[in-house]
Amino acid sequence: MRFTVPYGEGMQEFETDIPCRVLENASLEAGHSGKIMSEALSHPLGTKETFADFVSSTDKLLLIVCDGTRPTPTALVLEHMHKDIRYHPDIGFLIATGTHRDPTAEEYELIFGKYFDDFRNRTAVHHSKDKSVLQDMGVTSRGTPVSFNMAVLEADGIVTINSVEPHYFAGFTGGRKSFLPGIAGFESIEKNHSHATDPGTAPLAMIGNPVWEDIHEAFDFLKGKRVFTVQTVVLPDGRLHSAFAGDLDEAFGKAAESAAQIYSVNVQRKANIVITAAPPPMDRDLYQSQKAMEHGRLALEEGGVLVLVSSCWDGIGDRGFYDLLSRLGEHEDIGKYLGRNYRLGNHKAARWLDLCKRFSLWGVTDLDGEVLRTARMRGFATLQQAVDEAIGHVRSKGREPSINLIPNGSFAVPKVTE
Repeated sequence: MRFTVPYGEGMQEFETDIPCRVLENASLEAGHSGKIMSEALSHPLGTKETFADFVSSTDKLLLIVCDGTRPTPTALVLEHMHKDIRYHPDIGFLIATGTHRDPTAEEYELIFGKYFDDFRNRTAVHHSKDKSVLQDMGVTSRGTPVSFNMAVLEADGIVTINSVEPHYFAGFTGGRKSFLPGIAGFESIEKNHSHATDPGTAPLAMIGNPVWEDIHEAFDFLKGKRVFTVQTVVLPDGRLHSAFAGDLDEAFGKAAESAAQIYSVNVQRKANIVITAAPPPMDRDLYQSQKAMEHGRLALEEGGVLVLVSSCWDGIGDRGFYDLLSRLGEHEDIGKYLGRNYRLGNHKAARWLDLCKRFSLWGVTDLDGEVLRTARMRGFATLQQAVDEAIGHVRSKGREPSINLIPNGSFAVPKVTE
């Protein structure tokens, strides 16, 4: 049979007579965005206050919104909030950048849409290293020193707008992540992310996930603050599927259930060859493509071959993890190394090296061969070559080849049902 997967602006294809299971997200229709948002705002969860009630009863109102790197349909949500917030006498916006850079002019337009001119003079960007805007709150049971942007302490009421989708080590995006890492201090974020190499971290996992549980505990330092949230769920193509509003935890819980149904794909059994593709725009670089690999590993037998298909047209991406890979020896204990030298972003290298230890990593990319070798990957010019070699590799170990193919690897999270 012949199979195709996205690759840059084109496709890669392969033929095989080996059994190949295709793992794809369920085909779902987007809802009517107007009806979805109206229902969410007027019938909130966990509170009797509608959004309009919350706004009218709040003297100093702060809206926390995501930066331009997230697929959150903030402009769409603001369209349905606008009638209630446009005349509020004391309203401000805080862009939750975490450790990211400031938004570009184009990203401001993406975030606020046609309402940017209305709110540009009331908008601030969070800077995690600017201690003059941070307030120390305490320390979590895992030793994370928690500091938040003082704007949240000065506000009488807080509105958060998120999108909820799987996150490869925090379980899900959205919910309490508006606060940590969204508007937290750098040291808070760095310590929280240092848990990303723990075995309990995985997409869709919250209970027993130290990153998520640490985030959950950090928000408790803000207990007593009035918070109204809008948690959206978008399809992989960006269209709105559902939205839940009201109490932060109740709305997030419903959104997480919805996101799990959209992004999970059931597979009867793991295979010894997994082909996982990072479709545009997730194929920008090797750093972004790691998400497709983290999802692919969930459908792969120990010792199997993980084939990444990603053009990586912009190269490596963030060099921090790549430089660390180039410094570490093949057999160095990454856990001990990070214990002595952890810096934010090192978890990417640690998770990559864990993949190297468990599987054979192969790549169909535009990257230079030396770059791939440093990343402990074997490079191939075409997917057909990689598949043929993988089949021969498995047979050389006395095993019968089997293939799981994930054409949308950045957005599909395999759940083994055997």
